[in-house]
Amino acid sequence: MEELYVFVAGAGQIGLDGDVIDVKAGSVIRVGQDVWRTWRSLPSSPRPAALALHTRRR
Repeated sequence: MEELYVFVAGAGQIGLDGDVIDVKAGSVIRVGQDVWRTWRSLPSSPRPAALALHTRRR
């Protein structure tokens, strides 16, 4: 399933197949199907909000 994540608050990191990307409010990340994904807030930041806006099966 393909997803689009929009981070609307705080700062954190998103993990994609072993790569770690720093994110903050305003970051938009597209994640393709079959990609392992996880995200976390940074200890010094309020928990970032992530919203999967679009999903699409191929």
